[in-house]
Amino acid sequence: MEHFTTSKYGLTMIWDLYYFVVTKYHEHPDGQQLEEDENIELNWVSFEKAKRMCLNGSIREDRSAAVLMRFLSQES
Repeated sequence: MEHFTTSKYGLTMIWDLYYFVVTKYHEHPDGQQLEEDENIELNWVSFEKAKRMCLNGSIREDRSAAVLMRFLSQES
């Protein structure tokens, strides 16, 4: 796991997002342990589809979409 960037945000509240690149991954046998009312899905997509998702609004968290586009642009 390698730190890619940190998106710093917030004037009255610290709301920094830390982004990492993971090259070796395996799922935990018990799956992801979510808190009540969390709705998180794991979806594998190609780099090209990820770019389309950033641009068409499928990824609705704009800070993450911008960081992902920056990462995908470096990979081209």
